[in-house]
Formats: sequence, C-alpha cells, structure tokens
Amino acid sequence: YDCIVEVGCHSGHNAEWLAELCEHYVGIDINRVAIERALGARGQPGRVDFFCESVENLQQLLGSERKHFKRKLVLFPFNLFGNFTNNEELIGLLDMSGVDLAMSNFNVLAATTVGRYKYYSNCFGLERVRVYDAEQGVLFKVGNHFRSIAYRTTYLTKLVSEISRYH
Repeated sequence: YDCIVEVGCHSGHNAEWLAELCEHYVGIDINRVAIERALGARGQPGRVDFFCESVENLQQLLGSERKHFKRKLVLFPFNLFGNFTNNEELIGLLDMSGVDLAMSNFNVLAATTVGRYKYYSNCFGLERVRVYDAEQGVLFKVGNHFRSIAYRTTYLTKLVSEISRYH
C-alpha cells in the first residue's frame, strides 16, 4: 500500500512496523493524550503522521495532499469497529473513499467475553458494565455513553458484503 491509516492507533504502538509496509503511515485516534505521546515518540519524520481525529473525518485526512496515494488501506485493529454506532454509514463512507478495509474482530467465545468484561470493568467499574448476547454478537454497554460489540463473524461478513464492495 502507498498509505496505511490505522483507526484507533492510540499512542502509535503499531506505527513502526506498519510504516515499514507502506510509503506513508497515518494514525488517528480520538484520545488527545495518546496522540500527543505518539507525536513525541514519532520515528521516520515525513513518513508517519498522527492526528487526533475521528474516523468520520477520514476523507479530509486522505484529501488533496495525499491524492497521489493510489492504494490505501484503512485498518481497524482490536475490535475497534465494534465501537461505532452507525457501521452501515461508516462502511459506505470507506467504500466510497476507494480505500481497502481490514478489521480485526474479537471472537465471541466465553473466555474472550470474560476477558473483555474484566477489561471494561477496570475501565468503568464492575457494577456499571452490562453484557448482552445479541444477534450481532456479544454487546457490552456502560450506561448511555459506551457501547462495544464483538461481532459474530457471520453477521459482520453478511453486513459488509451486502452494503459494499468489501468481502
């Protein structure tokens, strides 16, 4: 790829090895503190950029100055795709942008679900995390402000293939 965009890059843990696979790496995250850490530790000036942005601003990030990048990959690591509420719109946006898409997805096995429950309990407090078995996968909710879903592969595959060129 000419350009790899990692959505949810946090403080740039994957930047170095991903930058080796492309001409230019762009890491985006909504966590300003994490992006500041990434900027402070940046290697390969001119080949690696970090932005405190949401994925909805992806078209602007890949805009005029980066039009010469013909082959672009947008990567959603660590089940991050499951944190977005309007996935159909997001998939459509990425599809229209002409980028390739790769996403990792946690499985829905009991051991993985317990691990994620413990992680979210550490983040938000044990009494606040709710876990639901849904048609789409395993849903984690904390009040009205946090939602994450570990999609069942069959559900995610069907959703993506029905509304985009992705498979």
